[in-house]
Amino acid sequence: MAINSTFNYTKQKSMAEIAMVSTFNYHDGIEDYTNELIKHLEKIQIKVKRISISKSILKLTKEIFNSNTKLVHIQHEYSLFWIRPLGVGFLILLLFLKIARKKVIVTLHTVYPFSFFEKSIPSIYLKYPKLIIYIAKLGFLIITKLISILTDRLIVLTPLGKYILNYEYRINNISFVPYGVHQLKNIDNSSAKEKLNLRNKVVLMCFGYPYPSKGFHYAIEALDILTKIYGYNNLILLLQDTRLPHDFDKCERYMQFLKRLVSLKNLQSYVQYLPYIPEELLPYYLSAVDIFIFPYEERLSSSSALMKTLSLNKIYIVTDISAFRFLKFFRFPNVIFVRPQSPRDIARAVDEILRNYTYLINSNSNIIKLLDWKSIAYLHSKIYLESLNGIV
Repeated sequence: MAINSTFNYTKQKSMAEIAMVSTFNYHDGIEDYTNELIKHLEKIQIKVKRISISKSILKLTKEIFNSNTKLVHIQHEYSLFWIRPLGVGFLILLLFLKIARKKVIVTLHTVYPFSFFEKSIPSIYLKYPKLIIYIAKLGFLIITKLISILTDRLIVLTPLGKYILNYEYRINNISFVPYGVHQLKNIDNSSAKEKLNLRNKVVLMCFGYPYPSKGFHYAIEALDILTKIYGYNNLILLLQDTRLPHDFDKCERYMQFLKRLVSLKNLQSYVQYLPYIPEELLPYYLSAVDIFIFPYEERLSSSSALMKTLSLNKIYIVTDISAFRFLKFFRFPNVIFVRPQSPRDIARAVDEILRNYTYLINSNSNIIKLLDWKSIAYLHSKIYLESLNGIV
């Protein structure tokens, strides 16, 4: 599905209730995405029955059948949907729904290119890497092909995901619908800093839960370079001292590693740890930021943390990885791409921004309007109607 620059949809006819299967109560990025989508679907008169992912296939299937809905929309992530072995349980669920003649839409939050296995597997399996790569490619090809056969439509969140499914997996029943941009209250930068006692500071932030693959330690190492080599003494780096409930231990270990690194580099006066931020204070913290840093090592799915901040028209330093290349596709201004795992690149980018700050700030309002959640909800409603009417 093409993304048009304007949305001139007429009011949709009333649609029967749909079932939405997602990670409710997981407190993760997929839950944030689903809640925002549901909120805007309901604003255009689409009723949604929330069904939380269960480890029991039979329990989940029974709940879907009891909902008496004609259309089921499932938010899919391989690591969640019974990946042992290769998500066979998910295929059983889809088969049950197919037999029951339910219309099924699946959003693939992650699409794996075959190159992913070639890069990651040799470092894990020292023996017979070529055989393991072949098995992994074949397994994901078969599982993804079967998902496409058992569903009416697949939705992907990035143009790269659509390209991979088209040309590597040879799958065609795909719609590209981007992740919506959250519309946050934008408070004056100086006022926000005043309220948070950050006046006269250049505020950097790694927004989101701490997790090893997010590479926040590279931002800390860049901060060390900026203070000791470039001579900046008015910087403050904000880090969220929070944990993902369903992966608490890994977040905890990584956060402790970050704190040890800050102490080792003697950067305690340049880093501020933020516990859980109340909803009413979140706009102040995000508005106080001058530069957002997303130094992820690798990520194939969209970043809900990034999408929450894009409406604020800030400057972004992001690594040049799959998850962030949609910023190039939509030609977002104020974005500097750096190499993954390169604190020096991050430090150079911050220095360049601070020397050319007013020049770099450009409006992204037209792109934000295009990616507004209302527009995303209308695109989903169009897919729902096409599926219910048998249009593939």
